Amino acid sequence: MGNTLRANRCFINKREFNCAFCSGNSVGYEVLTETPYDWSDERSAYAYTVRCKNCGKVSLHLSHYQMDISYNQFTAVYDEAMRRSYVVQHTPVADIGAADVQQMMDQGKLNLDELFFFHWPKT
Repeated sequence: MGNTLRANRCFINKREFNCAFCSGNSVGYEVLTETPYDWSDERSAYAYTVRCKNCGKVSLHLSHYQMDISYNQFTAVYDEAMRRSYVVQHTPVADIGAADVQQMMDQGKLNLDELFFFHWPKT
């Protein structure tokens, strides 16, 4: 992956990100918590707290996707239908723990940044 593309991303892969606090590029991070909340009457959302391993600051990242955060990393992504069902065992939309995440991103199969939003677009 080119350095320019890497620099423009927040999450590079499941182990590295670009920290907004210390301006650290390609530094380690750990996912601390997942908190579900209601974005609206019809839509759920999730807040993830992430700690930079370089400066120790904690940042908040919002998503409409529920993600497995095993081993303090984003390891799987679940879709809306799966979240609303009562089935205990779900198959993830993207199992990013079973394969090399960086390889999947280089092949254009996965971009962690696309799973997050930073504001609600005006309609």
